[in-house]
Amino acid sequence: MSLELTRKRAKEIKKLRKQADKLWAEQRVVSQHAAQIAREARDQARAYGAESLIPTAERYVHRGVDLGRDRLSRASRGWNASVVPVIASGLGSVAAMAQVAKDDRVKRSRTCAATPRCPSSCRPSP
Repeated sequence: MSLELTRKRAKEIKKLRKQADKLWAEQRVVSQHAAQIAREARDQARAYGAESLIPTAERYVHRGVDLGRDRLSRASRGWNASVVPVIASGLGSVAAMAQVAKDDRVKRSRTCAATPRCPSSCRPSP
């Protein structure tokens, strides 16, 4: 048995090989064209993002930051307007009470109140 191809078969294989090579070349051209279109689409998308999407996103970010800053400012103003004065008043009252407690007259009146009869020296002089 011979492994040789008939002339007809060899001719058909040669014809198929040429068709396959031609198809391969066409596919390379189509692939290159598709790659070029993809690059152009990428460039257009990048330009659209730079012109439209990024400024819009930055506006929203700045709007959020400004809103947060305003709310924090209002909260601190509210804190300074209502809470701080109350705390300062309370601390001032405590300091005044401490000063009063150090006064000799107050100390004497405490010892006087502890005795059954208050001596005449506790009474204010006329």
